[in-house]
Amino acid sequence: MDIPPGAEESLDTKRAYLNWTFFLVRAVVFLGFFLLAALALRRLSVRQDSDGNPRFTIGMRTVSFISLPMFALCLTFGAFDWLMSLNYRWFSTMFGVYIFAGAAGSSMSLLVLVITALRLAGYLKGVVTAEHYHIMGKWMLAFCVFWAYIGFGQYMLIWYANLPEETQFFITRNTQSWWALSMLLVIGRFFIAFPILLMRSIKKHPHQLCIVAGWIVLMQMLDIYLIVLPSLHGSGFHPSIWDLLSLIAMGATLGFVYLRLLPRTSLFPVRDPRLIESLQTVN
Repeated sequence: MDIPPGAEESLDTKRAYLNWTFFLVRAVVFLGFFLLAALALRRLSVRQDSDGNPRFTIGMRTVSFISLPMFALCLTFGAFDWLMSLNYRWFSTMFGVYIFAGAAGSSMSLLVLVITALRLAGYLKGVVTAEHYHIMGKWMLAFCVFWAYIGFGQYMLIWYANLPEETQFFITRNTQSWWALSMLLVIGRFFIAFPILLMRSIKKHPHQLCIVAGWIVLMQMLDIYLIVLPSLHGSGFHPSIWDLLSLIAMGATLGFVYLRLLPRTSLFPVRDPRLIESLQTVN
C-alpha cells in the first residue's frame, strides 16, 4: 500500500486488485459473511431448541448449503488478501486450498479441546461419547493427510517449475534460521501427528486425543507464523514480544466472546431431529 505507482512494475500490474479501496471492500464482505452465517445458524439452532419447529432445521440446512461455497470463496480470497499479498511478487493457485486444509484440521482440534474442557466443567456428559471423539479424531487424521498432500503438491510443483517469482517463497523459508522452523513444521504437523492418529485407541481416549489436538493447534500457529513473518523480515528468525502479545490479544478476545455467549442457551440440542441417532452412533 505504501509503494507509489511506477516504483514496482510487478505491483503496478496488480493495482486493479491490490488497492486500498477494493481491499477494504473485500475485507468487509469476507468478515461480514462469516459473522452473518454464524449468527444465522446460531439463531436458528436456538429457535429449534425452543419449539422444535422443523422449518428451523430446514432453515439451518439452507443456510449451510449457501454458506459452503461462500466459505470456500471468502477463505480463499481472504488468504490471498491477508497472507499471500504480503509478498506481492509471489503467487500460488494452491494457496487457498492449503490454508483451508490447515484451518479444517486445526479447527476440529480446537473443538476437541473446547468440548473436553466443557466436559471437565460438568457439561455435555452423556452427550459427547467416546464414539464422537473417534469421529473427530478421524476428521483430524483426514486433514492431517490432506494438509501434507496439498503442502507437498504446492512445494513440488513450484520447485520443479523453477520460476524465480515462485521459488522465492520457499527459498526464504528454507535458508538461515527459518529452515529449522520449516523442518519442525513438516515433521511435527505430519510425521508426528499422522502415526499417532492412526491408532484407534488414541482417537477414542479424550485426554490422549487432546494432547494430539493441542499439538496440531500449535503447529497451525507455527504454519501461519512461517507464512507471515518471513515476508516481513526475510533475513532470519527474529522473535518479538509482539508475536506473543498479538496471539494473546486475539485468543482472549475470541475466548471472551465465546464465554459470554455460552451460558445464554442450553448446550444440549434438546429438539434436534437427529439427537437420538447421534447419541446411539457407533463407529
